[in-house]
Amino acid sequence: MRRLFSILLILSAGIASAQDFDFGAKTKVTLLVNPAVAKAGSAIEVGMRLEMPDGWHTYWRNAGENGTPTTIKWTLPKGITAGEIQWPVPEKVEWLEMFTYAYHGEVLLIVPLTLAADLPAGEHLLKAKVDWLECEETCIPGEAEVSAKLIVGAEPKPGPHANFFQEARAQWPAKNELPQLPSHWVGTANADGERILKLIVPVGSKDTIVQFLPFSTSGKKWEIAHATSLAKSESEFILTKKITSKTGQWPDEVRGVVRFEENGKVTSHETAFQIGAKEEEEPFGSGSFGGGLFGDAQCQVSARLDHVQAVPGGEVLAGVSFSIPKHWHIFWKEPGAPGEPPKFEWTLPEGITAGEIKWPQHTQLELFGETANVYEHQVMLLAPLTVAKGVAAGDYEIGLNVLWQECDDKTCVPQEKEIQLTLKIGSEAKLANAPMEFKAWLAKVPGESGKNGGEGGGGLADDAPKSIWYILSFAFLGGLILNVMPCVLPVISMKILGFVQQSQEAPGRLRNLGLTYGMGVFFSFMVLAGVMIGAKQATGMASWGMQMQSPNFNLVLMLVVTLVALNLFGVFEVSLGGGSAMTKANALASREGYLGAFFNGILATALATPCTAPFLASGMGAALSQSNGVIIAAMGAVAAGLAFPYILLSFNPAWLKFLPKPGSWMVQFKQIMGFPMLAAAVWVLSFTGPMFGESGVMWLGVLLVFVGLTAWVFGEFMQRTVAKSSKPLVACALLLAAGYAMALEWGLDWRHPENRTTVGGGIEVKADGVQWRKWNPEAVAEARAAGHPVLVDFTADWCMTCKYTKGRAIEVDSVIEKLAELDGVAFIADWTNKDEVITKVLHQHKRAGVPLVLVYPPEGEAIILPPVMNGPEKVLDALDKAGNASP
Repeated sequence: MRRLFSILLILSAGIASAQDFDFGAKTKVTLLVNPAVAKAGSAIEVGMRLEMPDGWHTYWRNAGENGTPTTIKWTLPKGITAGEIQWPVPEKVEWLEMFTYAYHGEVLLIVPLTLAADLPAGEHLLKAKVDWLECEETCIPGEAEVSAKLIVGAEPKPGPHANFFQEARAQWPAKNELPQLPSHWVGTANADGERILKLIVPVGSKDTIVQFLPFSTSGKKWEIAHATSLAKSESEFILTKKITSKTGQWPDEVRGVVRFEENGKVTSHETAFQIGAKEEEEPFGSGSFGGGLFGDAQCQVSARLDHVQAVPGGEVLAGVSFSIPKHWHIFWKEPGAPGEPPKFEWTLPEGITAGEIKWPQHTQLELFGETANVYEHQVMLLAPLTVAKGVAAGDYEIGLNVLWQECDDKTCVPQEKEIQLTLKIGSEAKLANAPMEFKAWLAKVPGESGKNGGEGGGGLADDAPKSIWYILSFAFLGGLILNVMPCVLPVISMKILGFVQQSQEAPGRLRNLGLTYGMGVFFSFMVLAGVMIGAKQATGMASWGMQMQSPNFNLVLMLVVTLVALNLFGVFEVSLGGGSAMTKANALASREGYLGAFFNGILATALATPCTAPFLASGMGAALSQSNGVIIAAMGAVAAGLAFPYILLSFNPAWLKFLPKPGSWMVQFKQIMGFPMLAAAVWVLSFTGPMFGESGVMWLGVLLVFVGLTAWVFGEFMQRTVAKSSKPLVACALLLAAGYAMALEWGLDWRHPENRTTVGGGIEVKADGVQWRKWNPEAVAEARAAGHPVLVDFTADWCMTCKYTKGRAIEVDSVIEKLAELDGVAFIADWTNKDEVITKVLHQHKRAGVPLVLVYPPEGEAIILPPVMNGPEKVLDALDKAGNASP
């Protein structure tokens, strides 16, 4: 028990640090009813109130380039039906390189309810399940079940939330107040299927801020970009958008909400832009998409401040974002080739001054035999604005003229754009929405990682020293814990006793040997720090969190963390082995004197390597988002922690008696450490799986099973078997190949994410596969009435038989071609979650569960296909019969 208590005591530091992290949803959801008493036969409103903490946001009906909208699933008494969510106008948020449409602080999503005329008087319980995604620096899916009582009486009575509902309705876009607006194409599409559309919006003032928030294009043959360039004149604004179509089918109109903001007042209108026949004779890429007065620049340029309010004596950051089209670039501060870097010309009120531009890391291009230092795709240049201590409270207008040179491989064009910013000065500093975007770009500025603004600006800088001390403290603690890992603890006594034997008559020499040993450990970790810095520079990794946006990176991370957990459980061992290199290292470490002590330190680091991953994984993640100096300091802190007990004991060898004795508890401790790593693997799986599609979690789980089985085969038959053979290695290779082929290639088609599209009803399909629709009886009846043969696949995510049949007999070229030939319609009936309507249909066809595949002719009974099919023959035969039965 004492050993178990000691283990838990060592783990308590990690547990305590983890308490700072809350992985649960933070948004509070409440269901409100308006009015207090309703009358049968009337229509009322209920509201889903979402209250978000500062810095967090949820999403509009069209989330944009990232996120998902809030959904509500109702459970209502008989006689009460719910309508569609009425969405207030959101804010357009630029987060890193993405645009989203989001709500901050608080939002009320109103849903109309229709009450039947014969609804009995009294209390009726309204229930709903709400799912949402909330994001700050990270994103957390949330869900809640809420309820409220609806009172039905003879006469309606207003409720306590009437004013709240009225304020929420005022945030809805006005309908039918803004006429359909004109728009026209600029030239033809390029080779990537991209085309430029100009939207014309009449305005009364150039000071108005205009945004267009498009409705979702899910299920359409085209997509609209969320980035916008804007050109102003006295009477109209021109919004330039990019439309992408891989099929060559272009829209006749683009629907959405036009949002106007002037002097802090927001109005909005739901409208449709009609695309006329007019077409500017200007090919894509010739200067029609950007930030000039008439949109004649390639780059989209925008600017904003990291604070909405600053304090006298404080500092804020101005961020100027460049969205750079494919094949184009702008220049870094030192171009390295003919070219000009961007310049900022400020018009500042008295008391506000601008500092030098902070330049994030750049890339290099070979241009005409010279190496140019450039930015591609996206960059935010940052400039500090300092507020003098004597500046009075109020609103201050800041003018900025941005000049830049944009180039492709043929030409360079100078451009400029004027931007107006407003900074409030008050008694309290307030950050703008998505402040982590500034922090992320600041982390890419050499020597500026973790900094932001001055003391009075409002806070991103305040966390920098604190976070660095956290990194160093936990790095030192990780190094200390490495000393009690099974890889290292057995050698402590041996090394110190060796020092003692060398220094029986000179205690001072013993201390020097201990310090020399520490230098060997420190040298080894400095080599590791150099490797980390080299990896960071080679990959362009400026922020660990930014890499988490890459599904492929997350996949590798998930596999590594899983293998570390399996290693700690003892499924297989990571060992440096007894090769010639290790033999020479042991020989050097066995020598007497300072050279032997130095190589003892190097050897201890090598022995600690297999145990390092559980403690350095998070430290490396934090360090890689910092400057090179912080990386070196963090690795030095780990070295100090690892070397500290040796140095301490070399100063007082009598303390050796207090060391825990090696024993079976060391193996138990190692295995206990595997469980946090296993939990981390599950966590990474939870957000990596959805990046690969609807079934991503399941197929990545299948891959992990194969990886785990491979690790077991390697450990059991290769490492723990006396008679060595190459057969286990062959088996491992075959298992890994099978897992890769089944999970990644066949299950996910992971190398071709563009093949995955979402169609009507939220069904994910492959672009060249069966075009599934979401099943319901009415949709099937409607398709049959229109003369279409219908294929229905009743399935579930957890049904392996369903997936086998679908992959072998339905989602194949011959069936896809047959459906197209017959003008057939395919439906997915998803029984992953219990659905009473689907259950009823299954029972009608004498099935207790899925799979069930039905083919309907336009008229007549359904053809029931076998539950398991390993080829498309029966499906094709049934489709032929259904097609021949067509009227």
